Amino acid sequence: METLAIAISATLIGAFFSLLASFFAARKLGAAPLLVYFFKVCINLFRAFPPMITAIIFFRGLGPGPMAAVLSLSIYTFAVLSKLFYESLENQESSTLEMAKSLGASAIQTYRFVLLPSQFDRFLALALFRFESNLRNSALLGIVGAGGIGQQISMSLQMRAFEKAGLMILALAVLIFSFDRLSARLQKQLR
Repeated sequence: METLAIAISATLIGAFFSLLASFFAARKLGAAPLLVYFFKVCINLFRAFPPMITAIIFFRGLGPGPMAAVLSLSIYTFAVLSKLFYESLENQESSTLEMAKSLGASAIQTYRFVLLPSQFDRFLALALFRFESNLRNSALLGIVGAGGIGQQISMSLQMRAFEKAGLMILALAVLIFSFDRLSARLQKQLR
């Protein structure tokens, strides 16, 4: 349950902030070029550090536990989703944006009422993919002290309880497979 809570929290936090950042990073929405460049550099900088590295940094500041894992995975989720979503926004047809501007919509209104609804299915698919990845990564981070099933697997291996560790690995695989099937079904219903 702790592994699942880490993955859900990290995905929700990262997805929320990526929606905000992608607004400023998308060139077509008319933000100042310097602001667009700043956000793109920040997003790429956060993407450069794998979750394991940021988790170790947070372990030093917060101590081992699930909070360090949530923060680490949130930052990486934010960076990956921001990049994918602002690229998706930049690939939006210009005629849609021009139509919204001709109606007098501001950049925020265009983003909120035109782009988000049209790109929602894509963003949801990306967020679900990141959730599955966060589920696996939270198990890995648990091995180095972030809690959850990864920490239990690590302790079982240290105590040479291989059957217990194998059962937990199997449970994790079933959980990931189940969420993969659930997300595929959800995406099919949204189409």
